[in-house]
Amino acid sequence: MSYHVFLALLLVCSVYIVYSDGASGLRPGGANVVTTTHGMTAYRQVSFKQTTSNRRCWQTCSCIFCWCKRTVCSTSYYLKTAYKSVSYRTSYSVHNCAPGWKQQGTECPIAICTTVNCTNGGNCTKPNHCNCTSGWTDANCTTNVNECATNNGGCDHYCNDTVGSFNCSCDVGYTLQGKTRCQDINECITRNDTGCQQVCLNQPGTYKCGCYNGYMLNSDNKTCSDIDECSISNGTKHGCAYRCNNTIGSYECSCPSGFLLTTNRRDCADHDECMTGNSTCEQKCINHPGHYTCDCRQGYNLNVRDNNTCLDIDECERGVSGCAHMCNNTIGGYYCRCRTGYELATNNRSCNDINECQLGIDGCSQRCVNVIGSFYCSCRHGYYLDIDLKTCISYPCQPIATPPYGSRSCTGFNTDDVCRFSCKTGYELIGSMVRVCMSDAQWSGQQPLCVQKQCSSLQPPYNGFVNIPCASSYDSQCAVGCKSGYILNGPSVTKCSHGEQWKPSISECKVAGLCQYKPCKNGGV
Repeated sequence: MSYHVFLALLLVCSVYIVYSDGASGLRPGGANVVTTTHGMTAYRQVSFKQTTSNRRCWQTCSCIFCWCKRTVCSTSYYLKTAYKSVSYRTSYSVHNCAPGWKQQGTECPIAICTTVNCTNGGNCTKPNHCNCTSGWTDANCTTNVNECATNNGGCDHYCNDTVGSFNCSCDVGYTLQGKTRCQDINECITRNDTGCQQVCLNQPGTYKCGCYNGYMLNSDNKTCSDIDECSISNGTKHGCAYRCNNTIGSYECSCPSGFLLTTNRRDCADHDECMTGNSTCEQKCINHPGHYTCDCRQGYNLNVRDNNTCLDIDECERGVSGCAHMCNNTIGGYYCRCRTGYELATNNRSCNDINECQLGIDGCSQRCVNVIGSFYCSCRHGYYLDIDLKTCISYPCQPIATPPYGSRSCTGFNTDDVCRFSCKTGYELIGSMVRVCMSDAQWSGQQPLCVQKQCSSLQPPYNGFVNIPCASSYDSQCAVGCKSGYILNGPSVTKCSHGEQWKPSISECKVAGLCQYKPCKNGGV
């Protein structure tokens, strides 16, 4: 097959493939799209080298004056490029709608119903299948569904079947809520013509009238009349111990003079003037049957002139208080006081020394020393007492330096202050990370230094080498390579990280293939 014939065949096959794959406009994998694949044979041209010869002849003279002639021939050989056609198998795809589906755009979403006729609002959702609306059934959606036949249609009371649907209704005294629920009508709220004089009581589907306590419902079942609880003829038992007094809607009990109703509001008890606050006593009242007497609290005497009021007794003036330090009289009593630095004992008369140090009321910032009737403050070594004789002020410490390539964070530079040290990335702290200002004005620990981190010497990969120079300090970068006949499998540059490791890891040298060692250029294989 010639080169031009091959190109023509290839062009025809390409057009056929494009036409078969895209004529329908359907998207592979789209809704209800079916894809079929077909195989075919195609050809392509390949080149090869073949040997060609060239023979040339000429005549030469073999004697004087060229009387004798001899023919000499020479043949030369060389390579030239030739071409041939090679067949191979390929395939093309055809996209169609699945049976029962119709194309719309790049997919087939429209179902086809040929054997059924969807009526009453039904939709064709699958091939030859109707999705009926509520209230209809069968293949063509023509049969009415009797919703009332199943669970009364969900209705609380009555279910009424209609063409293609249904509805619910309720008994008298109920109202329809939503589509199926029957809710009782509260006539006591919704109606103003119940006629109830006092109380309206709602009941399922109806209502009735009632009365307040102390009233009874009349024969008209709407109005109310007062109940005379004190009348024996009505059959009630009022329970009053002495007298019953009827009131509108209720009743009350009462007692004779000198007696009062008890908490049950029926029985009578002696009138306790002391309890009810009806006595004239200034301080204490003592009840007796039919009368009462007055008395006074401790520290007072009853005034004999009226036997009602009380007079104060001055215990300090009489010398009967028993106070160890000072006595202060008060109306109806007295109290003892102690001098500064002392507190009153539990007997409220004696005085004990106050240990201000134990109670924490000394105000000393560091040490408290108690003495009888007083105290004083002192300081630890490295501090001195301020002018207020309570606050301790720290002495300054010796100057402290920040290490090169590092940083310092201090709470201060006096006694008990703390300094913390750290180093920049790639440096390691040598010495004390934390130092405290001691009482002798010196800093604890040792002066910190920031020393640059070092990686171990970079080892060359097997059958490889490390390019010089190659430092091993932090953030140094080194390059590696391979000996002749080997190639590097991975990155050629690595760096010393802050973790004192070379990253990325050292590459390895692997044997290079012929084409890997000297790769073919210009498309050669």
